[in-house]
Amino acid sequence: MWVNWIHYDRKSRERADRYHLKPFRVDFLYQGFTITGDFKRTIVEVDNIWHIAEFKRDVEESLRSQRASLEKFTEHLRRDRWLRKRGWEVCRFSDLEAKKEDQMYLFYEMQGEPHQIPPTYLPHKE
Repeated sequence: MWVNWIHYDRKSRERADRYHLKPFRVDFLYQGFTITGDFKRTIVEVDNIWHIAEFKRDVEESLRSQRASLEKFTEHLRRDRWLRKRGWEVCRFSDLEAKKEDQMYLFYEMQGEPHQIPPTYLPHKE
């Protein structure tokens, strides 16, 4: 989903800076009434290892040389704050969580609503 359009132009330093500070595309967008009747605007992001780690250019070498990137993490935090300042709620799930967790649990989490469905995927217990 496109929430902001900034045409990337590598010749324009201003556009390049704006491109990195403001989110332009998100995974999912939910806008509407929740179960309790509140109107919400929610951005849902599903992040995998590519969102938080740096890799070498060689794909095979990358798989052996992943390292957490505080720079990439900071970029996501800034984009989340940019969205929140403009009235969006941001809900992030890991790719692993999206694959293994009960879908109704994820739905209620995304809506920010109280629910009786406990998480079923507990990574620390695997």
